[in-house]
Amino acid sequence: MPTRLPDPRRSPRFAGICTFCRYPMLDQVEDGPVDWAIYGVPYDTGVTYRGGTRFGPRAIRDASQYVKRYSIEHDLDLCDTLSLADAGDAPVRP
Repeated sequence: MPTRLPDPRRSPRFAGICTFCRYPMLDQVEDGPVDWAIYGVPYDTGVTYRGGTRFGPRAIRDASQYVKRYSIEHDLDLCDTLSLADAGDAPVRP
């Protein structure tokens, strides 16, 4: 699979570009298409009182740094099943 996660001993979670679950950016994947691409939409005009939803994709990427790829409940390793990549954010005006 072209989208193996980096070794945390070589690339700590707090270093580098923040991508979803530390998967590579879509333009860095060299082995062809991926099964799933995560695409953020920083859109802020859907709220009337308190703005800030445009920071949602960034907050989700920050929080996903600590998500494990292996699911004990499903006995499934995502990297063995799917190829994933982060496609960045949509070019919208917040």
